[in-house]
This record gives sequence, C-alpha cells and structure tokens, in this order.
Amino acid sequence: MLDLPTFRPSRKWWPAALFDESMPPGRVRAEDWLSPTVSGVTIIRNEDDDPQGGVVATLEPSEVVEFVWHEPRGSVEITLMPDGTWSLDDPRDDKTVDMFRPETLPVQPVDLPPSARIAASNWFAWDEDYETCMDTMDEFAKALADMSAPIAADGVRITVDMGYWSDRVKFRVSADGKTLEALNG
Repeated sequence: MLDLPTFRPSRKWWPAALFDESMPPGRVRAEDWLSPTVSGVTIIRNEDDDPQGGVVATLEPSEVVEFVWHEPRGSVEITLMPDGTWSLDDPRDDKTVDMFRPETLPVQPVDLPPSARIAASNWFAWDEDYETCMDTMDEFAKALADMSAPIAADGVRITVDMGYWSDRVKFRVSADGKTLEALNG
C-alpha cells in the first residue's frame, strides 16, 4: 500500500468577536473554542492563557454565534513597480509540494499554481510587515508602493503572503454548551 504524507489541516477558526489585528492562535474546528462552565457558558478572553484578561465574548447555551475561518494560500514573489503595478515572478514558490520531501514543508494551502491562488485569495500582506494588508493583490501593491521609500525604476522583488478569510458562519450553541450546530444561511 502506498504511504502518502499526511498534511496538517490548514483552516483555522476564530469567534467573530476576536476578528481583529491581534488574535490568539486559531483552532482547527470552531467547536474547539468551547470550554463551558457548569452552567454551559463559554467565556472567551482577549488573552487565552490569562484568567484575568478582559472578556471579549461569551457563548451561551442555545445562542446563535458567529465564527470566521482563515486558510493560508501560500506566498508568491512579485516585482513591485514604483506606480503600484506588479508582476508575478515565479510560477513555483517555497510552499509548493516537494514530492521528495513533503514532510518537511509547511501546511499546504491549496493545490493550485501561484497565479490561481492569487485569484482565490482575499488577504494579501508583505511577508516582512503584516501591518499593510488588503483584499486584492492590486490594492495591496498600490498601497505598498504609495507607502514605501522610493522604488527603483525597474521595481523591487518582494514576497507576498496570501490567505482567504471567510464570511461569518453561524452556529447554534447546544443546550449544554459543549457542541455547535451549523446553521444554513
């Protein structure tokens, strides 16, 4: 039998109340955020490991709650021009599956070539500074060019990290606060 590598899941979930500039690490399933008290209430704090941290949200039994998820789409090398236009430099990036050493690579985002992953993403950021992130590569490149020191006439090569953020997904907390039921629509 062929022994194929097992990749870690790349989708991570957060309660929508935590969707902000600084967030704790995401969890593999939305339900992984549940940690109900005896009364079934889950208290989510801004610092997960600080019991004195400020309460960001509570998840009450039978309440409808919203979560968001994120999937990384890898990174690409682009040449950024002074006017904010850009071009894709490499058809292969460092997150492309290496058939000889797949276990050494990070989480595999999606099985698409870099140009297709650009189209399948809605979050773009320079790998050296996540402060500037945009919804499209065009918006990102223009904003970065406008904020950067003067860029040489032949452009500058940069690495752009990409991802996809979901719309809000609704769940109902179970009566005991231990599970979530996905709601359609």
